[in-house]
Amino acid sequence: MWIIYAVLGALFQAVEMAIKKKALQTRGVNNTIAAVAFVAAGLLLGLFTLLKTGTLWPEIHDATKFWGGILGVVALNLVAVYFLYQALDAADLNYLMPFMALTSLAMVVPPIFVLGELPSPMSLVGIALIVVGAVAMDYRTRSGGPPDARTTAQDAANRKGKRCFLVTAACFTVAPTLMKLAIVESEPLFATYVVHLLIGLGFIPLVVAFTRILQETFSS
Repeated sequence: MWIIYAVLGALFQAVEMAIKKKALQTRGVNNTIAAVAFVAAGLLLGLFTLLKTGTLWPEIHDATKFWGGILGVVALNLVAVYFLYQALDAADLNYLMPFMALTSLAMVVPPIFVLGELPSPMSLVGIALIVVGAVAMDYRTRSGGPPDARTTAQDAANRKGKRCFLVTAACFTVAPTLMKLAIVESEPLFATYVVHLLIGLGFIPLVVAFTRILQETFSS
């Protein structure tokens, strides 16, 4: 069953990235997109929590571990999504896809040390497939004719996007482990909707404070 969830998650993530890349053609809307997307997702997940449990605030077993995990995930995601949108704004999506794929590889490391979970043989096979696919995508992206002025400018933008995405990848490597610490202390849907709402609300001050700065940065 987890394989089906993983495949569906990957498909939805790919569609999500493509939609966000299209939306980011309008400069300076990074934080607005993040706030709207996460608040909307949080409200929807909250509705699912209410339908499943009959309450919006299920029991929390260990509040310290729960809120420690939640706040850690929210902080990491605020940083990760901010730099992700800058990466999508600057770089070609097909250039970033290999790095997005390799993020899944790095995610297996923190659970080994924090949760004592070792990857199964099937997980190692999946990791190998991810690496092969990322290398193939990167090879196809790099192949082509001699660079012209437009290609050189896009290469510079791609490098900027890659630097931004490396920050995102580092945050996304640790965040799932913290999320699991929160999930085991309460209802999974509850933890998920709280995280999405807090991330969305965290982007609202950025929308107000940095819209002009972002517009000036991207227009220069």
